[in-house]
Amino acid sequence: MKGAAPNPKPPVSKAAAALLLFALAFVLAGFVLELGIGSNFVFLFSAEYQAAGKWAFALLLPIIGVGFRNRHMARQLRQNYPTWWVRRLLVYPLSVALVAGMVVLAPLGWIAAFAWATGSPTGPTTGRLVSVDEYRTSSKGCGQRGQLSVRGHTAQVCLEGLAVLPMKAGTPIMVEGELSSMGLLVTELHPP
Repeated sequence: MKGAAPNPKPPVSKAAAALLLFALAFVLAGFVLELGIGSNFVFLFSAEYQAAGKWAFALLLPIIGVGFRNRHMARQLRQNYPTWWVRRLLVYPLSVALVAGMVVLAPLGWIAAFAWATGSPTGPTTGRLVSVDEYRTSSKGCGQRGQLSVRGHTAQVCLEGLAVLPMKAGTPIMVEGELSSMGLLVTELHPP
């Protein structure tokens, strides 16, 4: 038949829509947790997670890319970004990379929340500030970040709210927090 519209895709089942909504909520909440309490978490398995995270990110890129190429998403991108090169060379790749990064980081936020919920308070433990970023008073986020080494593990933590700022690299420091089987959620730093 001339001019007949193509058959529309069958509607998504309620179970699939609920699963997709749950996955989206899990990823968004985990990403927000990682930005919040995850910034003060020393993860015991960070080396292993970083190695696996690079592979997961690389594998997620084509999967999410194919998901973003559906008709509805393509139509939305065409309406919002009419110039093809902006849409195909900037918006589409950056959106795919952002979503893949959020999926990879979300479990770290949930692990930090698990440590906060199930961890037991630990007494002062000796640690060392390996490196410290420059203190910024005008920063909207963390005013000073530092590389903290405690119990043989090193992690980048936000020093703001944990100690009196500014701090200097190489400083021995006492670390207190919530210790769980996954790591240490740092709640306070003070001089020995």
